[in-house]
Amino acid sequence: MGTLANTYKNYRYWTLMGLCSSAKQTNNSMGSTFTSMEDDTSSTSNSGANKSGATSRAARYSGSPATTTTTPTTTTTNTTTNNNNPVHTEPINDVIVGALSTELFTCSDDTTVCLLDTTKSGAEHVVQQWKEHKRPVSRLTYGGNTDALWSCSRDLTMKMWRRDQSGSVQTIEDGHSLNITALALNPSESLLCSGSRDTTVCLWDVTTGALVRRKKTSRNLVTCLKWLSESTVVQGSEDLKLRVWDCRDHVIEAAATMTGYVYFPLCMDVIEEHYVCTGSKGFDGVGCEVRLWDMRKNQCVKEMSGHRQSVVGCQFYGSKDTIVTVSKDQMLKIWSVECHTCVADVLGQTSSQFTCVAAARVGMGGSGGGSGGGGAGSGGASSGWLYCGAASGYSKYKYDGGVKVEHVKTHSNE
Repeated sequence: MGTLANTYKNYRYWTLMGLCSSAKQTNNSMGSTFTSMEDDTSSTSNSGANKSGATSRAARYSGSPATTTTTPTTTTTNTTTNNNNPVHTEPINDVIVGALSTELFTCSDDTTVCLLDTTKSGAEHVVQQWKEHKRPVSRLTYGGNTDALWSCSRDLTMKMWRRDQSGSVQTIEDGHSLNITALALNPSESLLCSGSRDTTVCLWDVTTGALVRRKKTSRNLVTCLKWLSESTVVQGSEDLKLRVWDCRDHVIEAAATMTGYVYFPLCMDVIEEHYVCTGSKGFDGVGCEVRLWDMRKNQCVKEMSGHRQSVVGCQFYGSKDTIVTVSKDQMLKIWSVECHTCVADVLGQTSSQFTCVAAARVGMGGSGGGSGGGGAGSGGASSGWLYCGAASGYSKYKYDGGVKVEHVKTHSNE
């Protein structure tokens, strides 16, 4: 009996140890909050099997129900890939068009900020690279009038960069206690606005780097923000709200609050001082919508569905009637707001989830990195470039301003 009892105890011990080990492995595989479901269905692995799965999944998504019967156009010719001279070694988090439509600023989890000439290939297309941040760089904003680039990082600092300068020319710190998730310059480029997961929005004097005003709002975990005009900021939050802040006289006062999201907004763009587009978090086609807001009415005037996972980048192209979006479902879409439909639908070339998008019409720079005009400028649509950042690199596309999108080249991180 003693031997049998000891055997039973040993069995229970090793069984429990196995269960604990399994539970530990399960917890490690769940990933971070809000992203585990998407990561499970959209692997960023570069193995052949996963690439094939991603392609077939994205192909299915491209046929997902839309709000009209118009058939999207997909064009992916001239697919040149550069794997020899990676711009970054980790996922790209933001892309901003510079002074020229072929000039691109990028930032990455590898802690670097780069200035690229996208007309060239290979190592020479990296015009400048800065590496001062201690942790991943999250967002960029660019001022075309002063030719100044700002970045924010998980190291809780914001830095200003200028071309031909080997290091940052200004650093702002001690402004936020948690990750800085949004950054934007006002149209005159005199004020910098930052938002954070610490539920605060801050205004900074660009010349001195001094804190002008801090606004803390309960549950306002900032996800994105843009200057709507010289004195107005619009901002998205994880509490499913879109807030408008009146910043006249260097204060931050609530002007309007809009609701109605299924999941919270992740990205936004502004144009014509009245219109805001947002892309939302979502899973399996739920949420993931693109919305057009009219700030004169403080309401959503258009809602378009078609992406299957979170919309992580959105931008007006030329006017409020055309919106470019990218999603974690690996799809690039062009939306006709007037027709309420997707007119172009392209599978990404990087075999990984998109993270951001920037657009510029030919001969025009400034992708809305801080300009109150937003987007790729005002006026009618014309041909231009679309730059799509991803977990494994970035791609450049030629867009005719209508329904045709042509892949030009892809730069891989590997």
